[in-house]
Amino acid sequence: MGQIYTADKIRQLFICRGSAVENRLTQNRCNENLLNTNFENENKFIISTRQKRQSRPRSRPRSRIGSLQRLRRSRRERRRREQEQQKKRAERAQKQRAYLRSMEEKARERRRIFIQNEQARLERFRQEREERQTTTTPTTTTPTTTTATTTTPTTTPTTTPTTKAPSGSGR
Repeated sequence: MGQIYTADKIRQLFICRGSAVENRLTQNRCNENLLNTNFENENKFIISTRQKRQSRPRSRPRSRIGSLQRLRRSRRERRRREQEQQKKRAERAQKQRAYLRSMEEKARERRRIFIQNEQARLERFRQEREERQTTTTPTTTTPTTTTATTTTPTTTPTTTPTTKAPSGSGR
């Protein structure tokens, strides 16, 4: 049969075969025991080999399938995380661009206001200088006006002292 027997089974076989001289009933009982033992062993052997046969091909593809599924899942997760990071980066860049745009607009507005204030200051300064010249010119030009009362050089003396008066009085 090609089966492997344990030491107990060999003893049992030896005893049953050796007792053949005794009555036939004992022999039949031994044969029945042997038949039952062989049948049990065969069933066990068949079950174990069937289990082995079924487990081997199933376990390999299952493990391969599981590893492939894990790999796909991890790739999906990685792609999802990368997309989320990319979205966050895009949002941050958009916010930064909006912030820079608003800062540029504010800076432009500040420059415009500064230029307006500067122009207003220069205009006031010019007006004050003209007022000073008009108030100082009658005192300095009184002798000149008395000399030329009938002539119209009133505009000429105002322009001539205008250039000389601030340089002399301002500095």
